[in-house]
Amino acid sequence: MIIIYHKPKCRIAGKCIKLLETKFNGQHDIRYEGLALSEEKLKEILKLLNYRPIDIIKTSQIIWKTLLRNLDFTDEELIKIILQYPSLLKNPIIINGNKAIIGRPPEVILDIL
Repeated sequence: MIIIYHKPKCRIAGKCIKLLETKFNGQHDIRYEGLALSEEKLKEILKLLNYRPIDIIKTSQIIWKTLLRNLDFTDEELIKIILQYPSLLKNPIIINGNKAIIGRPPEVILDIL
């Protein structure tokens, strides 16, 4: 099963979904999830990606640039910030079994299928 964590109005997520549906029409069970993650799920995703929390934060977001950019956070603090502000999370995140990738650009998702 492929799981896609995304913000519904995200253009890139839409392109990833279209690519998956076109390329693997009916060959994979695809589940769509929002970005409201539990702390446990976020840590699991980070482990699958082999990333630290800062690696999955959209530093171009206004919240980050105006409130958080110049502050120093531990990984645990960044996880709490991501949970509080899910719009900071880079998306879409595609998970296929024990592999995960951030679908930017969309074509990279083919690397885990």
